[in-house]
Amino acid sequence: MTDARTRLTALVLAVVMVTSVAVTGVAVAQTSGNDATAGNDAPTEEPTEEPTEEPTEEPTEEPTEEPTEEPTEEPTEEPTEEPTEEPSDDGPGEETFVVQQGENCYTATTLGDGTETVESFYNYSADYDWSSEGTKHLQENQVSNLFVYEGSEGYSLVFVHDKHGDGPYGGTITFTVDGQPADGEWAVEDDDYQGRDDNFDHHGTYSEIDWKWSSDRNDGGAFRGLTAEDDVAITVDPAFNEEAEAWGEWPYSGDENNRTESWQLLGADGEPVTTLDMTENVTVTAGTCASGELDAALSVNDSSVHTDQPVAFDASGSTSDEPVVEYRWDFDGDGETDSTTESATTTHAYASDGEFDATVTVVDEAGETDAASATIAVSATDDGTDDEKDETDDEKDDGTDDEKDEKDETDDGTNDGKTGDAPTAKLDAPEEVATETKLTLDASASTDDEGIVEYRWDLDGDGEIDETTESATYDKWATYPGEFDVSVTVVDADGNTDTASTVLTVTDGEPPTADLQVPDEVTVGEEFTVKATNVSDHSGVAHVCWYADGEPGPDGETMTLSFDSTGEHTVSVLLRDEAGNEQKLTRTIQVVAADSGDDSKDSDDSTDGDESKDSDDHSDDKDDKDDNSNDKSDDKDDSDDNDDSDDDSNSTPLSNDHDTDDDEPDISITSVNVSADEVDVGENVSVNVTLANDGDADGTHTVSLSATGPDENVTTENATVDVDAGETRNVTLTTSFATAGAYNLSVDGETVALTVVDEEAESEESDESDADESDADESDDDDSNESDETGDNNQGDTGTESDDAGGAQEPDGDDSATGASGPGFGVLSVLVAALVGVGLLVRRL
Repeated sequence: MTDARTRLTALVLAVVMVTSVAVTGVAVAQTSGNDATAGNDAPTEEPTEEPTEEPTEEPTEEPTEEPTEEPTEEPTEEPTEEPTEEPSDDGPGEETFVVQQGENCYTATTLGDGTETVESFYNYSADYDWSSEGTKHLQENQVSNLFVYEGSEGYSLVFVHDKHGDGPYGGTITFTVDGQPADGEWAVEDDDYQGRDDNFDHHGTYSEIDWKWSSDRNDGGAFRGLTAEDDVAITVDPAFNEEAEAWGEWPYSGDENNRTESWQLLGADGEPVTTLDMTENVTVTAGTCASGELDAALSVNDSSVHTDQPVAFDASGSTSDEPVVEYRWDFDGDGETDSTTESATTTHAYASDGEFDATVTVVDEAGETDAASATIAVSATDDGTDDEKDETDDEKDDGTDDEKDEKDETDDGTNDGKTGDAPTAKLDAPEEVATETKLTLDASASTDDEGIVEYRWDLDGDGEIDETTESATYDKWATYPGEFDVSVTVVDADGNTDTASTVLTVTDGEPPTADLQVPDEVTVGEEFTVKATNVSDHSGVAHVCWYADGEPGPDGETMTLSFDSTGEHTVSVLLRDEAGNEQKLTRTIQVVAADSGDDSKDSDDSTDGDESKDSDDHSDDKDDKDDNSNDKSDDKDDSDDNDDSDDDSNSTPLSNDHDTDDDEPDISITSVNVSADEVDVGENVSVNVTLANDGDADGTHTVSLSATGPDENVTTENATVDVDAGETRNVTLTTSFATAGAYNLSVDGETVALTVVDEEAESEESDESDADESDADESDDDDSNESDETGDNNQGDTGTESDDAGGAQEPDGDDSATGASGPGFGVLSVLVAALVGVGLLVRRL
């Protein structure tokens, strides 16, 4: 019995020890679970990593690099750069650079005074149609200019092509610029907007540049890196017009109009030093050309004259080792240039009496100058005191000259009463040119013993003088096709004259023109009509043919068609004249799906406006057809007018202002671009439109902006623009979008793409995603807590409710270890039951 009790006592003690250990383990586990749930592990690792890495790396990098690099670079570069930027002895703006082209050497003085950066001087501006506003005083239409600019940060080689706001043509040029110093930079890249057409490809010491510009704009750039020493030599290899990389691909190229006509080197005053060869490279470096001998000479036909009596000045006796490029005339000796000519001769009449020191400054290709002077004594005009002498001479006339007088009556009177020898007139002109081509009539080979003072031009052979000049050359535009007798009558200081003439053949070199009326958008299956209006040509229009998506359509000035699929489709019209010139005009149409909305609404819409509109369209088509029926007779009439140009004196074939007598505007959209390819929702986007009036009369055009895309409530904008004949105008339309997506912006059939993004919405979506994940975690916790509360309050029904809910709920980690659903409760229950059982057993024993 005793042994049995002893064993039972040991058993009870063992059970108590096991129970104690179990309870302790449960408490420890619960405490660890609570600590993990509170998130106390995160900070324990970071304080260990950060203090270890940061103090180790930063003191190693910064003290090592900064003290080593800054003292090495700054003291080395600054003393070298500063003398380059500031001219040494000559002062700002007086440094000279040599431009060598083949065997020719030209000296050019810099523009600028060293106070302004080349970027500020060039002033490339989007507000100025993405052109250079700062160089507009140097720009020339269809001319490329090259010069050296002295800025506040050094010397720059500057390129300026064409003239902003002048002329309806664009162009393209390719330059390879070699020998660039490593510390140089392209300070100005014109253009530099996003998605630009120009290419600036830089390869260390050389760059390849493709400039492309449209009508009414200019292009260019500036490389900063030239020095006042001759240690830097930059070579420019040009490729103009047909030689340019983008010739024929760029829309404003590939023809006789969109061309660069000359390449000029400019000096300090912005005036041309010389006209460069467009096919040969140039090398630019500091210094001057080896000077040749230049000796100016000046002679006059009469050094003693009356007021208003022309004086003939002649500097043709000047000599130079280099070709002479210009003569600068100062007639009154005040130090100011009164006239500049390429000819060595000129005339001038003095309005007041006195003694004047007239001076000519001769300039050669090397930029060298020399001056020569002559003194002119001017007395008041004869007041009639010689009349008595004339009467006396008449009384003494014994009639011995009667026979001579009778002979004079049969003379043509050309040089009656004139003294000296008559001049010899010579006229040089091209035998044949095309319309819209600039040509030069040159009478500089004419000669006279006393000097030629006047040139009288008859441009159409009608015997009437159309223009009188002091210059021996005359630049004009050929405007009408046909054959014309062109003549010049030269007049010397004594009033003697001589005439030379030539036959000029003007061919029709321009294709027909027309305005297209094409809708921006139609629906699938919708029948619509496109029209070609204002169709015109010098020689008469011979052929008008339509194309839809490249497939030939009907002839005539109208076409009715429809498209069976959505997307972008094209409509084109081919125009050909009697001379064989032709051009194709193309417009893009956006075809959208038919509206599948409320049928009743569609029916109302159709009733309200479509039927009347369709009726009008049919009427218009009929009118157009009637108009077309007279095309051949009209063309024939035009042709007859041109054929009669030989004997018809009502028009002049040459013009100063590049106009013709059609008196019709011809306004079209030449370019459409946007300020950015991608904008945010609600952000304004600017659509820049260039219009050109290729017609012969001023006109007005309404520009309409429309858009297609996800946003059906896009604000459209219209602008009415006045465009003078032969001019271009720019207009900016603005819109915005409330919905992100891809859009097509259309202006009179010209379409550009635009992407609209919603950065704020994307950010909110990201935040909402994070919030959803957090809400899901909280929901799980709430569900668990609700289950625990249900178990506490309804222990008798727990099994049933768990079955209904789809399974028993897991215990929540936040409950106490000794709670009803805690992990220690079951262990304690078992142990208590064991102790009770042991106690009863002992009692029985």
